[in-house]
Amino acid sequence: MGQKSYDKKLILLRDLIQDTLSNKYDQEINVSILADLLEVKHEIWRRPIESYLGPQRFYLFVEPQYVDEAIAIYDANKEQYGFSDFGIVDTDKIAQQSSKVETKSLAEEITTNNKYARKFIDRLLGTLIKCDDLADLRKNPRSITSSGMIYQNFVARQMNLDRVVPFLGKNASNSILKAKNAELRELKEKLEDTNNLLANFEIANGLELISSNEIINIVNSDIQKEINELENILSKLKIKNTKTININ
Repeated sequence: MGQKSYDKKLILLRDLIQDTLSNKYDQEINVSILADLLEVKHEIWRRPIESYLGPQRFYLFVEPQYVDEAIAIYDANKEQYGFSDFGIVDTDKIAQQSSKVETKSLAEEITTNNKYARKFIDRLLGTLIKCDDLADLRKNPRSITSSGMIYQNFVARQMNLDRVVPFLGKNASNSILKAKNAELRELKEKLEDTNNLLANFEIANGLELISSNEIINIVNSDIQKEINELENILSKLKIKNTKTININ
């Protein structure tokens, strides 16, 4: 899969728990990030799912028998490394829970081979109903549209999907590339529109202090800088996306 830009402290915590447990038990013990355990069936639902899950996408999963030790390792190292806000899912307790998964729930849009991740997602998304029509939003206690309008606890709220950075599954990097390419196209269109506007600009009464070309250069400098930065990001993403990186 393509490389994901996880918080360095999250990776450090994951590796610390993994290495400590593996060394203690003299066998490989995997610690997984939830986002790497999930796949999204249909891309149209990716951004609402990623937005709804938010930081929960970065929760850590270990086998039930290691949960207590994983929490203890986290606690013992939190001051030294500044660990905070990261979560360790209690796979022991969640394995014992039964969650209702309703027809057309958002949970149906997630696939996973990890039984604990399945239980966790079903608990979070199993009663959050997908709506194709906004008119149906209030027909269920919890519902959501593909455009990110969510209804729960008697409140309708639009989630900000524009700030979502994809992390779920193997296709997350492709989604990032698509988003950045769309942003790049929009900036280039903005630059072209500005050029067309300023090319016809003349200072009133002939009191032209600077040429129209100079005006264009001044106005467009920030836009061009954004375009250059985006092209650089896209170049790096495409390079990373060709590499295979194993993330436990």
